[in-house]
Amino acid sequence: MSPEAARAMYARLMQGGQTVTIRRRTGAGSNPPTFEFAVRGRHSGFDPASLVGGIVQGDSQVIILAEDLAGVGFALPFRTTYDAVIIDGQSYSIKAPVPRRASDGTIVAYELQVTGGGK
Repeated sequence: MSPEAARAMYARLMQGGQTVTIRRRTGAGSNPPTFEFAVRGRHSGFDPASLVGGIVQGDSQVIILAEDLAGVGFALPFRTTYDAVIIDGQSYSIKAPVPRRASDGTIVAYELQVTGGGK
């Protein structure tokens, strides 16, 4: 799939999305510096048939466009130890960030496997 077609496909998926916040902690300790980046995302659960491998009941998925991350200055890659997704005031830990690529290798979106949902 060409980069343009892949972007268009993910853009259609995002039409039902919402604003989510990527929160990055940049250090250790009790009060590390934190930065927040608001981007458009689509949050959904996993189909029960998808509960294989590292996906467990209670995990969910957040799709974010790569161009939206670049647009807010978010520095990739995702760091599962320091990054979280905030949706409707609930914090989700990122377990597995999966880049989705067009046929030429261009990353067009990230599908984040997340867990949690507590404050």
